[in-house]
Parts: sequence; structure tokens; C-alpha cells
Amino acid sequence: FFAPSDELVNSFEANDPRKAASIFTKGETIEGYTGTLNWAAGFQYANKKVIWPTAQWPDTDFFKQQLNLPFLRYADLLLIYAEAANETGNSTDALNALEQVRYRARGNKTFDEAGVLPQITVTDKAQLRLLIWKERRVELAIEGNRWFDLIRYEKVVPGYTTNIMNNLGRTNFSYQKNSKFPTPSTYITNSNGVLTQNPNWQ
Repeated sequence: FFAPSDELVNSFEANDPRKAASIFTKGETIEGYTGTLNWAAGFQYANKKVIWPTAQWPDTDFFKQQLNLPFLRYADLLLIYAEAANETGNSTDALNALEQVRYRARGNKTFDEAGVLPQITVTDKAQLRLLIWKERRVELAIEGNRWFDLIRYEKVVPGYTTNIMNNLGRTNFSYQKNSKFPTPSTYITNSNGVLTQNPNWQ
């Protein structure tokens, strides 16, 4: 399961409807469920995107949902396009794609109609990049994209991910090591020397 962090919860803009749709806070009730929720020790939040159906909770524990997350959503494609457009100097297309995501998040309304999620108009490449990255975080929250985004971001802005990890107390984080998975030893053994361990995992 993916448990929301305090940092994720606090990253949503004021009154962003996606927060309520993504984050289940301890003490909330689940519509149609009258049983007791077994909260994992130490957790204040849960992933609301995978709460239903309750039949998929092993041992009635909703922290162990056996549901598949979306592989690729249209909003993800729009944000990929927005990032690519910005990186190639086309801020107009980037902003248009970004606004499509925010328009849907407002309930298919403009900012004037909804009063939330102001339309982004920043055209500075570096600033817009960070705004697109923030939009990815909240739009695709707890869908399994964040780690791979963070690994990619370090290549674009050296030190970006390392600084985030250090600020979270993950002082043992090494981009050179942790940006790759270790190759399972059984794979290496069975390959008769063809496969070798990734550097820094030896």
C-alpha cells in the first residue's frame, strides 16, 4: 500500500478537491462500511484511491488492499506533455496542458467558476518546471509515480532529489546507488556470469 506522508498532505493547494479524493484521514468513515477500521500503528493517513471495494481487504484490513492502481491516466499524459513542452521552450503549450489538468480537477470549471486552483500563467522555464512537478505530485498522488519522478528530476536539476531526501532525514540516500534497483543474486547466479550486480550494490 502507499500511505500518504505529511509532506504530501501539505502539498495540496487550499481547497484543492483532489486532496479529499486522495487522502483518507484517521477518524473518517467509509460510505457503506459499518465495520471497525484497523489502522496500522503510527499512521494518520491512508490512500483513499484504493479503499473500494471493501471485498478486496484481506482480513478486513483496509491498509492491505489488493487493488491495481491505474497504469497511465490522461492527466499523466497531459503532464508529460506539459513538462516536455516547457523543456523545449514552448511555455504556451505547457500552460495549456497544465490548465486542462487543473480544469478537470475543479470539476470541469474555470477558476472564475470554481474559485479554487488559480490558472497558472508563469512562463519562466525553471519556475514552470517546478509548478508542473508539483502538479504531478498532487494529481497523481499515491499512484506509484513519485519515486520514479524523483529519480528523473535529479537528472534535470542536480541535487533536487538528494536535497529532498536529506531534508526528510534520509541522510543515507545515495543517488548513484538508490536510483537503480539491485539485481537479485539468483538472477546473477543463474546467468552464469552474464549478469553483474549494479554498481554501489555490491
